[in-house]
Amino acid sequence: MTSQDLLDDLLLESEELIGRCLAALGEGELLGGEVIGEIELRYRLIAIVRLLAEADRQGFRDNLHRSGCAALHLFELAGAGGGVEPRHLTAGENPGFADAVIAGDLDLAARLAELSPKQHAEGFEYEDDFLRYHLLHRMLLGADDTELRAILKRWGRVLDGQRSVPRDVGSALVERDSAAFGESILALVDDHVARFESFRSSAGYIPEVDASLGAVLMDGLVVLRFAQLRGITTEREYRFMPHLARLPVGGPFPDRDAWRTPPGERRVAHHLPSAPARTDGETAVGRATRGFFILGPARDDEFCKIDMVAQDFPSMNPARRGRSMVDTWPKDARLKMERRHKGIKVPDVVLNPHRCLMVTDRMKRLLQEHIATPVEYLPFTLVNHKGRVADDAMWVVNLLDSVACVDMEKTDGSESPFYPGEFQDLLELHVLEEKLPSDRAIFRLKECPEVLLVRDDLRRAIEDAHLSAEFLVIGELIY
Repeated sequence: MTSQDLLDDLLLESEELIGRCLAALGEGELLGGEVIGEIELRYRLIAIVRLLAEADRQGFRDNLHRSGCAALHLFELAGAGGGVEPRHLTAGENPGFADAVIAGDLDLAARLAELSPKQHAEGFEYEDDFLRYHLLHRMLLGADDTELRAILKRWGRVLDGQRSVPRDVGSALVERDSAAFGESILALVDDHVARFESFRSSAGYIPEVDASLGAVLMDGLVVLRFAQLRGITTEREYRFMPHLARLPVGGPFPDRDAWRTPPGERRVAHHLPSAPARTDGETAVGRATRGFFILGPARDDEFCKIDMVAQDFPSMNPARRGRSMVDTWPKDARLKMERRHKGIKVPDVVLNPHRCLMVTDRMKRLLQEHIATPVEYLPFTLVNHKGRVADDAMWVVNLLDSVACVDMEKTDGSESPFYPGEFQDLLELHVLEEKLPSDRAIFRLKECPEVLLVRDDLRRAIEDAHLSAEFLVIGELIY
């Protein structure tokens, strides 16, 4: 199985398990720490899948936040005499604090730190494991350096001369030592690599765990947040700690009770921010750059997602980059819905792994009224999960020219390893307003060809026609 298949299976398994656990809680069963801890872990795994499989930063953040909120429920239950066993409140059993820190909700993380045990659970937890997170708890709650050094001293005595990379990281944080932190976080990466190499050769090897927790070093993301808070200089990203996973502090976050809603009933995991509502007399939406927006697919859970094309299908790369495909496009092209994505409704702009503009016939007809530059309309039939025709009049809209208008200094993204001067992915787009074309309602960015900008009048026409698409404001985070 490919990594994508493993992640897809893990997502379905985790969503199903959370649903079962929540259903039991809803029936009044007092399941306590074991089940709530499992819910936390599964939200963490869903977050990692969203990050790795879809580069979905919002989905990564929101599901980590749900993990933290589930942990808060557990700690509040324990504080109210709910009979929670001490082992379920340990850091090893309970990832919620770390997940809240990574998500950037420091108020939630601080509340979890306040409610966390002040001594290790003897018989269930090694004291050095407890001290690792106790140090971070106290640091977040504003303890002075004297108290933090005392925790480090106790940690050293417990280790009895053994070297500990987590303690080296903690010491660098306490002393605000950028050089020592840089060395220790690289050692943390080496430990992670060694641990998973050993795991792969063990009898208990689970490929889905390797594809998720093996690919993202969550403990590293936690200490990177604390390095940020302590004013320590860090690299933009590290191995297993991509920049995409380093979230800003602050919300908006889901409601703190959102973790109680089973993932299958929720329609927020893939939402892109909608364009602000216009008011009478506006000629462009308030924060839009010269009235342009980024056009994106509709991402409600009810909407389908198109699967990768078959191996014998022509490469979709030309259509992604604005190169002609008319000579290679199959006469009876058929594309399939992704089988592990449960949505079945066909939106007017469809999410697909090729980053092409795939639309319904009614969207295509509206675009024809506004596009005055070279374009190809490549027809295909969309087949559903059952192998039946869902829509026999779908189109890939391939704009054949592009405009160079990206502000390369302000834009945040990863550079393409294949196309010099282009971005492979964007986190935050900024444009040079003087280079925006006034005569085009929709165009492709030369510096990131899969990104299309639409003028406000076209955006309004799409919304007035009640067509399903989404729009991002230029200059804001792209999820």
